Amino acid sequence: MERFGDFELLIELATGGMATVHVARHQGDGGFERLVAIKRVHRHLLKDPDVFAMLSDEARLSALVRHPNVVATHQVIDKDGELLLVQEYVEGVSLALLAKRAARTPEGRLPTEVAVQLVVDLLRGLHAAHEAVDLRGEPLRLVHRDVSPQNVMVGADGVVRLIDFGIARAEGRLAETRSGIIKGKLAYMAPEQVAEAEVDRRADLFAVGVVLHELLAGERPFEGVGDVERMARLLLGSADLKGIEQIAPALAPVLASALARDRDDRFPTAEAMGEALRAAARPVPDGEMRAMVQALVGDELAARREAIRDAMGHAEAEAAVQAEVAAALLEPAARAGTSEIATETLPQPEGSMAATSPEITRRWRGVALLALVAIVSVAAAVTGASSRGDGRGAADRAAAASTGLEPSRATPTTASTPAPTAATSTTSATPSAAPATATATASPGKVISTGSAAGRVPSAPSSTAGGRASASSSATSAPSSELHGNPYGR
Repeated sequence: MERFGDFELLIELATGGMATVHVARHQGDGGFERLVAIKRVHRHLLKDPDVFAMLSDEARLSALVRHPNVVATHQVIDKDGELLLVQEYVEGVSLALLAKRAARTPEGRLPTEVAVQLVVDLLRGLHAAHEAVDLRGEPLRLVHRDVSPQNVMVGADGVVRLIDFGIARAEGRLAETRSGIIKGKLAYMAPEQVAEAEVDRRADLFAVGVVLHELLAGERPFEGVGDVERMARLLLGSADLKGIEQIAPALAPVLASALARDRDDRFPTAEAMGEALRAAARPVPDGEMRAMVQALVGDELAARREAIRDAMGHAEAEAAVQAEVAAALLEPAARAGTSEIATETLPQPEGSMAATSPEITRRWRGVALLALVAIVSVAAAVTGASSRGDGRGAADRAAAASTGLEPSRATPTTASTPAPTAATSTTSATPSAAPATATATASPGKVISTGSAAGRVPSAPSSTAGGRASASSSATSAPSSELHGNPYGR
């Protein structure tokens, strides 16, 4: 599983031209955990300073709007070439998908009261955004500029939440809209926005009117063949509300005000429009809204929950394996008396996201332990080789001391070779005697005996014409390393 600090990515929720949205698990001290949504900006876009400024604005503005009908932004992560927005996770779907599912029902659309309730909740969140102030109490004069069914979430709890303040206009915004560039979805834009004139909150109310018209009639009021015709109708025409008058006559005046070409003829605030809608249609109880969402997209939400559970189970199994590996690495280090060193956290590069991740820290510890075990093994091998060399030297010196020869002439042999004129005599240990452990060749005028583990067995001397005598054992000496018992093995 991929991690960013305390955030563990679980599943991919959606992807677009600018970013990919993941469901992630946020873990903290004391067993704290919760699900969040992380918007991960595509790396290739981070080279564009306008994109970075736009995402920074989105995070800053949405964090200042605190309302149940607006998705909250918790923090921004800008590290290691990544830009992420950590937001509230809503278990739900977009209003666009909900309407699409409703179009498959026998009625072919959402019930009128349900559509109105969804828009009323949307207006509550929008009013909170319009009235937002900064930390000093100064009004932001925020305009969303991209209100559409794709940017409205409907949760499994039946609550509507406004999302995506990426192109919102506000005081003190970092990113500026360039001349000749229109941001937003043309089908939901107010005429002044299309004309690149100054916009205020009433442009958002026009977009809400388009959304409500689409939910009720199944089409947008200013549709045309291509963008040019659509723009012409927006700038020169007026909304055709004949279909709305047949479906919900009480809502026609509300939509006529919201969709007025002249913004002075629209509702002054989102709150005022919401009050007009509540007066024209009965409110829908929360339980009825939840049941409607469950009926339309319950299977999809259940499948997502299952995918999240599977991802968390996989992540926990992976963490358990890593913990076992770390424990196995700690055991030899503890035997070597270096457990304290092995458990120290390695220093991380300044600004590294890995430095704040407990999981990455454990991996660094594992690397340190592997290196430590390798060092101990090399040291053991060197120590063993030195011990074997010292053992052979000691044996040579012992033989030389007993024979009076130079060490180089006291090397062990299995049989002595006499001179052509000398007679030789050899002895071996009796069958009951242990094998001899050292042999030597006699020098002129001396008789050498060989020893065994059970005691010395003297050799039988014999005289020769030249007065020389020699003795040797028939046993071969054992390697010195076996006698010394190297604790690390060979």
